[in-house]
Amino acid sequence: MKSLMFTFFFVFGALLLQAQSYDISQYQARYERRPFLEINPSLNYSGTFSDWDDFVNHGGGGSLSIDWREQSSLDNRIRNISISGQAQFFRQEFKDHDRVDISRKGASLYASIEQYNYTTEKKFWGFRGGLFMNAQDRDDFALESDRFTDISLNPGLFFGTGRIEFAEDALLANWMMDDLLEQQVIGATTPEQRELLAQRITSIIGNRTFDFRRRRIYELQQLQQLFTEENIAIDNEFMLFAVLNDNWAFANRASLPRGKRWQFGVDAEGAYHYESKPFAGDEFTVSGRPYVNYTSGKIIGDNASSIWTAELSAYYQTDLEENNFPFDSVERYGGGASLSHRLVWLPISRTTLSWTNQVVGQLGTNIPNGVQDGFKENRLSFISNLSWDYFVTYNWSFVLNVGLAGQFNDQDFFDFHTVRPSVNFSTRYAIF
Repeated sequence: MKSLMFTFFFVFGALLLQAQSYDISQYQARYERRPFLEINPSLNYSGTFSDWDDFVNHGGGGSLSIDWREQSSLDNRIRNISISGQAQFFRQEFKDHDRVDISRKGASLYASIEQYNYTTEKKFWGFRGGLFMNAQDRDDFALESDRFTDISLNPGLFFGTGRIEFAEDALLANWMMDDLLEQQVIGATTPEQRELLAQRITSIIGNRTFDFRRRRIYELQQLQQLFTEENIAIDNEFMLFAVLNDNWAFANRASLPRGKRWQFGVDAEGAYHYESKPFAGDEFTVSGRPYVNYTSGKIIGDNASSIWTAELSAYYQTDLEENNFPFDSVERYGGGASLSHRLVWLPISRTTLSWTNQVVGQLGTNIPNGVQDGFKENRLSFISNLSWDYFVTYNWSFVLNVGLAGQFNDQDFFDFHTVRPSVNFSTRYAIF
């Protein structure tokens, strides 16, 4: 009996070692182009609780967005491009009956690019930029239309050392090999074979065509062909196809960041704002923000990742012309610091859970229009957000976000504190 139990635990341990034989934190995905197009309808709720009744409110609404992203990860360059268009509506009701409830609707467009150019394996310089356009329409206290328009341009330059890698393709390769072992389709795998499968996934996942049927045939054919090329013994050809197809179609394309990076840079912003009420007027502002940022990510147990980010920054904002809005800011300046931690966990291949916590502090001065001396504008904020992403199919997922944010404000005339719970549910459909 003892010998039977010993044999059982020996076989179980051997299978476990086989399943964990490849350390995905060593994988470096390199690809020229990986596009992604997604439709994202969502519903959301948020509330504000405060020791000042003027700020207490709750509201809800919905939005429909279309997101385009394109990623590139080469030895000498990392580039991310995104374009997002959104239409939304929102209803906000206040506890103070003297304040008018707000109904708001509008549309926005955001485009951004970020590129890291590596002069050596670890040293880089780069640039980033964003263009934001937003148009909103809300009812004022007289139920008349109050229109807002915002346009901003955000260029930035930076340099630094280090690199953040993402283990998404190696993660999928591990899941495939583990399932093939469990179904006894193959007898054993080596770390080299798992890495070759990850490289095959990387090479084909960015190939896009609108003929979905032909694309799926090509993808599965390339995956299955690897086992023939590497002379891996297959006990059941049908189950090989079934397991590869199941993982390709139903496993979450999650990523686990790892690595370290120091980044030094400066961001600038030019912004235009128009408002039709209480009287028509517009304003132009420019601002600058030097910063130093440190990011460190570590993969835990091949199915989780812990990411720390710390940042120190300063800021300065000024009007380009005389401000038309009473009590709006002519100048703002100060400094800030932030510390955040994000934990990503994949309990199963179809689900990603992530928990983000952030603390942000700001010491600043605000000089409103028509005021000689500035007022202090000090804040301490915290944000906690829990996200659940459930992968229904290759193209379809459910995402639930539950968040809690708080803020402690220290100003010259009054201090106030707020807590904001929020819930957002979206069902995302990836066209490709």
